[in-house]
Amino acid sequence: MSTVSHELRTPLTIVHGFADRIQKSYQKHIMPTLSTQPQRGQRAMRRIAQNLDNMISGVKRLDDLVEDVLIVADIDAGRFVWHMGEVNTGLLLQSTIDAHREDAEAKGLRIQAEVPDDLPPLYGDAERLALVVENVLTNAIKFTDHGQIDIRAQAIYHQGEGWSPSPIVSVPDSLPESAYLLVSIRDTGPGISPEAQRTLFERFGQGMRDVLTDKPVGTGLGLAISQEIVTHHNGHIWVESEPGHGSTFSFVVPLFPGPEGASEGHVRVPDTAPSILVVDDQKSVRDLLHYILSNAGYRTMAATDGLTALNMARAHKPDLIVLDIMMPGINGLDVASVLKADRTTREIPIVILSAAADSEKAAQLGAEACLSKPVEEAALTQTLARLLKERQ
Repeated sequence: MSTVSHELRTPLTIVHGFADRIQKSYQKHIMPTLSTQPQRGQRAMRRIAQNLDNMISGVKRLDDLVEDVLIVADIDAGRFVWHMGEVNTGLLLQSTIDAHREDAEAKGLRIQAEVPDDLPPLYGDAERLALVVENVLTNAIKFTDHGQIDIRAQAIYHQGEGWSPSPIVSVPDSLPESAYLLVSIRDTGPGISPEAQRTLFERFGQGMRDVLTDKPVGTGLGLAISQEIVTHHNGHIWVESEPGHGSTFSFVVPLFPGPEGASEGHVRVPDTAPSILVVDDQKSVRDLLHYILSNAGYRTMAATDGLTALNMARAHKPDLIVLDIMMPGINGLDVASVLKADRTTREIPIVILSAAADSEKAAQLGAEACLSKPVEEAALTQTLARLLKERQ
């Protein structure tokens, strides 16, 4: 898929480039001449201009589809690079919304946005998170013929059995205790049937095809990619809809560093703090380690498998890696062995954290420490502090 997609890019680039040049030349040199022609000539002029617009729009659409396929291919091959950092959530949302206002207005739709100016930042990949908002918003515009689209954002905190403040939409109580960014996009379109909702986030599922003429629209990858991105950020995405009453797509991702005073023990982690890559296939373990390490003053990033861990370690050069052993695909011991054999990553301290911890084997592979699950918070933070100090 990756090879074919790259091959498609070449003719697409040629068609787009020459169509764009023809359009600019036509507007600059031909249209002024034809503007003095009789009515028939002016109609032909407008028709040609519209045809050129349609050509360029079609090529851009094709390019977007190829990009979706490339993203999926890179995710599956473990080549997908995440550019993690502190994200200005308010700016990300507002700029993405503004970029699509013209498309909505062209269909006579109104976009109503409620994005607070004081939204806290989060730690993530700004470009990929913007893609999630773009995918959902684009679908809302595509499938809505009249009415408006409401976009709302909110910082919420899950503690105990409740949320604070009250969420703008119903949020699953099963989410771990943490501060979250909640984004909700509601449209006044035809709605989605319960049957279609079951495959909505599946690859090539075309879950929204039955809302219009029962014909597929697009590749059916946009929402699947969005789910991959949100899941990578330890978040959750879902939809609430019924036929004839529109749809509401919502997602949450943990905030970084989290609202001040949201919970006892939460601290503001500066972007200069040491970064730690957590590698574990269990989401609950990743959430726990993120909570412990954030409160200890560290920035965290997460990988769910060995191959992703190798790519993230090479791309982001974390200050330390906390690594599980028992994982699907490449296990933790093999990951440690590869990292220590790579001159670009061999200096990164590795802490093996596993129920199947083997201190002797870990030491042979070059890991600096080995701890058993369940681990005591104090033992973990003391080990990390010692290794980071030694490396410094």
